[in-house]
Amino acid sequence: MFLRKVGGKVCHGLPLVAVVEGKGDRQRRQERITALRQMVETTSGRRAIPRPMTDRDLSDRSQRHPEKAHRKDNPSPKKPDWIRVKAPTGAGYKATRNIMRENSLVTVCEQAGCPNVGECWSQGHATMMIMGEVCTRACTFCNIATGKPPEALDVFEPGRVAHAVEKLGLNHVVITSVDRDDVEDGGAEHFAQTIRAVRRKAPGTTIEILTPDFIRCAPEALEVV
Repeated sequence: MFLRKVGGKVCHGLPLVAVVEGKGDRQRRQERITALRQMVETTSGRRAIPRPMTDRDLSDRSQRHPEKAHRKDNPSPKKPDWIRVKAPTGAGYKATRNIMRENSLVTVCEQAGCPNVGECWSQGHATMMIMGEVCTRACTFCNIATGKPPEALDVFEPGRVAHAVEKLGLNHVVITSVDRDDVEDGGAEHFAQTIRAVRRKAPGTTIEILTPDFIRCAPEALEVV
């Protein structure tokens, strides 16, 4: 089995490596092939693919929202006690979190800093956010990281979303996304593939989608979804 590196392109955020078999080097070749297979196994759920990440530190506000880096912060009054929530620690929350991590999925619950994440995840509910974690828009009210997405759309993501929905046993799933103005159809076909994948894996689950506005795409993009 030989894999070629083509023009420096990467597959799902992982570089394609050239496996060269030398004489008497079958063991090393097999080890490399086995390692690569372990990195890309997703359908079995045994091992998750590392999600392609931006090289920015998204926990740093100045890097998460570079367009806001030089703006003055508005004074923030002390929050009343009743608005505070406890850090989520329940078994249900951890189970939902583990499923998201195993399938390398992004959720708007985490990326938007929702205070209700503990309550929802403890009941096995989560709003999945597809097409990456960096949005090409910069809405001032939103906590999603902004900028130029560092990766192409993940062709394996629809299958992983469907696997998570099935494993969570959801009766209803909400799927949203970042804006991807860098993609010709704005991600319309990616949405359609995700919907089809969920219907195949969990035919009894109803699906609610919150799509981008596709304002910079051809009108046909709406018909795809």
